[in-house]
Amino acid sequence: MRYEDNLIYYTQEVCLNGHQLWTDSDKNKDPNPVQYCEDCGKKIICTCQECNSPIDGQILDSENLYPIEDDPSVPNFCRHCGMPYPWTVSIMKSTIELLNLDNSLSNTQIESVEKSIPDLLVDTPRTKVAAVKFKQILSGTGSIVKDGLRELLVDVVSETAKKMLFP
Repeated sequence: MRYEDNLIYYTQEVCLNGHQLWTDSDKNKDPNPVQYCEDCGKKIICTCQECNSPIDGQILDSENLYPIEDDPSVPNFCRHCGMPYPWTVSIMKSTIELLNLDNSLSNTQIESVEKSIPDLLVDTPRTKVAAVKFKQILSGTGSIVKDGLRELLVDVVSETAKKMLFP
């Protein structure tokens, strides 16, 4: 738990595949903490693997102790160093792997998508461009790859990208 700008930040526990275990792990100091995800068996982390900063979970107003956000989501990137979390890296790699299964796409097209994935995951000035590029390249893929990409990305892309890619 840390204090910053009249807010209390609790630590979130997430497995390496992105399954959320706790959003307020500082409150739940178990003498025998769970170390592996019961959904997938992967190790549970509560800090960035790059900079060792805590993964922010529930945020409370320190004056009245009310939650700022009722159900914090699993973040894609560390707010302290900007690096993607392991589950985000896995999504990016899986997206490229799926695109490589479609023989109709060129290496240039796949590289173009690879560069635009970070802009699909968070809203940036380039999100709309990335979504149009992704949609254009996706139009040339087979239905199996399209369906796989939709299932992989629908829950993790930004709201702007989601509206454009999966109306």
